[in-house]
Amino acid sequence: MTGDDARDIEVIVTDPTGTPIIGHAGKVFVCHAKTVPSGYEPLIEWTGGGSPASGHGAAFSTSYLSKGSYTMRAGPASPSETRKSVKTGAARSTVKFEIYGISSISRESSYGQIVWYGYPITFRATTDPPGYEGDVPWRVDTHDHAWGTASDPETGKGPTLTTTFRSLDGTDRFWAQVYAGAAEALDERDEPPDPRLELTLYLQSLSPFTKIPRAAPQALTVPRGTEVTLLAASNLPVDHFLWTGAEEISHDRTSSTARVLLAAGPDQSSAGNTDA
Repeated sequence: MTGDDARDIEVIVTDPTGTPIIGHAGKVFVCHAKTVPSGYEPLIEWTGGGSPASGHGAAFSTSYLSKGSYTMRAGPASPSETRKSVKTGAARSTVKFEIYGISSISRESSYGQIVWYGYPITFRATTDPPGYEGDVPWRVDTHDHAWGTASDPETGKGPTLTTTFRSLDGTDRFWAQVYAGAAEALDERDEPPDPRLELTLYLQSLSPFTKIPRAAPQALTVPRGTEVTLLAASNLPVDHFLWTGAEEISHDRTSSTARVLLAAGPDQSSAGNTDA
């Protein structure tokens, strides 16, 4: 090929096409380009990416980590003598991206925010800027059911995803993560125990004074300065008990003992909340 022919090489982005391309922060975009005539693809240089910001060759993958408008270009690689041999057409060698963020994710079911087996639950995402909710992709990750957890459905698109978790092995093991775009909808604190769980709270030297579904707080009227030992017993095994305002003394999978000195207030104090 002569030098004059080389100056007629053109770079054309073949994928993605259309503009702008809409996506969420953290989405990986895989871009492809070709040269006309073909065979000069190794000379293509990509610029304007997010992470990574640039690359070379016929294909390039990048991700924008924050909302905004971005322009990616596929053009000639350096050095300058190479730039003389490859030209670009502005319309066909650039791609514009509109990136939105996920500002919040909420969830709701007929049992409140319970995430557990057999309870359909709806997750809802809002976007920043608003208006992109219809483009939000949803995905449920269960580590390929490694912990015996499955969901139906596992994917979706739009402002909401309604899914139902189920156990594959009949145990109480549970592990799942729900993604709206690249944003996580759950963390460890968001995964409450089995909704069948009930706690009975005892004064250790007296009969049970109340039964507390889902560990709701209970107030006791006692003399100021009293040291109280409390026992919480669950009807199901739990990983741990969390006392608020009390010091745990001992525990096993179905009970926990805690001690608290009731010194607040002139006449009465509130004795320990429990959680599991």
